[in-house]
Amino acid sequence: MTRPRLAVVGFGRLGGACATVLRDCRDLDLAGVVRHGKLTALPQPLEHVAVAGHLRDLEHVDAALICVPAEQALAVAREILQQRVPL
Repeated sequence: MTRPRLAVVGFGRLGGACATVLRDCRDLDLAGVVRHGKLTALPQPLEHVAVAGHLRDLEHVDAALICVPAEQALAVAREILQQRVPL
C-alpha cells in the first residue's frame, strides 16, 4: 500500500514545522513545499524536498496542508479545492 503524499503550502514557522514532521513520518510522504516567490532550496534538514511556486507543479499530491497566514487561508483553500485536492 502506498503512503499518502501531502504538500505543505506556505513555509513560515508552521509550514517548516509541518514539513519537518512529514519528512520523518512513517505513514505519510512529503510531496513538497509550495512557496510563492522563494523557489530556492529549503534549509537543512529539508534541502532535498521539492519546492514549487504552485501546487500543480508538484508530482502526485494526495492532500495539502495550508500553512499560510490566516488572512490568506481562505483564498488559498479555495484555489486548492478547485484543483480537487483535499485539505
